Amino acid sequence: EFSTRTSTIEISFHKYLDVPHKVHLDASFLEGLKRQAMESNRIPPSRRVDWGNQSQKCSSVVSELIPNYRGSAADTISIEIKPKAGYLSTSPLVHLDNECKYSTSRFQVLQQLNSRGVVSKGWNKGSKLMCTSRFDPIDLFSRDVDRIHLAVSALFDCPQNNLKVFCGESMLYGMGCQHNRDKSVNDCRRAISIVKGQSPLLCSGESFESLQTELIQIVSDVLLTDSFLQMLLEKQRYYDILDADGAILVYNRLVSLCGNSNEAEMLLDAEYDPIRKQCPSQTFEDFVRYLNVRDRPSNETRESWYNVGTKLIEGLGKDECIIILQNW
Repeated sequence: EFSTRTSTIEISFHKYLDVPHKVHLDASFLEGLKRQAMESNRIPPSRRVDWGNQSQKCSSVVSELIPNYRGSAADTISIEIKPKAGYLSTSPLVHLDNECKYSTSRFQVLQQLNSRGVVSKGWNKGSKLMCTSRFDPIDLFSRDVDRIHLAVSALFDCPQNNLKVFCGESMLYGMGCQHNRDKSVNDCRRAISIVKGQSPLLCSGESFESLQTELIQIVSDVLLTDSFLQMLLEKQRYYDILDADGAILVYNRLVSLCGNSNEAEMLLDAEYDPIRKQCPSQTFEDFVRYLNVRDRPSNETRESWYNVGTKLIEGLGKDECIIILQNW
């Protein structure tokens, strides 16, 4: 059930995925690359500590290379969106104190917690949100023209780290955007005109607000007509049957079996071992069936059905916890 799920991804998402190419990089090359990156001032302050703590003991590192779609040509527009989770949780393992997950998108829950200073993301660590985003992934994935337009507009109004728009190498929208706005607008307008077969000279003097309106419409139209978001939503719902609350419960069970978190982390980071799934226990099979029950039995209250799941988790073995967490 769990292990066969990954086999369907590559086929259905083939034209949307770039398979990374693995290369071995020498430690001296990595050190020079790190130095150049730090000196470029393009590494966010919140991530510089991690860069400084990297071990220098290794002689080589296996890295993954993927294409960079930000075109250097002035007539190329690239738009990067983090769509987030476009569904509401259905997991019976959502903690009883977190029932808002059944009615509010994960992004909006975290947005509210972030705005109150309860949590923070790496990109705004140590600072308050400049704006609270109205963006709701549920709208973006809705296939409704008005709701998609609303979601895209909210991204443009408050990009945070979820929207980046480049014209050539100049950023028009995005966190920390610094640019010659007039020049970027003209370049972007020229690029749009070329795509539409219009004369760039007829569109000079365009306002930034007018350009934003057109970009929002273009992005909304693409997302409405392309099948990618619906394919992604299907996979999100298919895989996230645990919810983070459930994953925490299974992880804590694994830690208790290992005796410490270090061993648990090493086991989870190890390559997936299909042998682990060959002889699942009855408890494991019961747990999988429990997760796949979308409608709570009529004789169970929300609390009692949650307790059924926690008791099943207490009976899972080490390998079974690893299977569940690696697939999640």
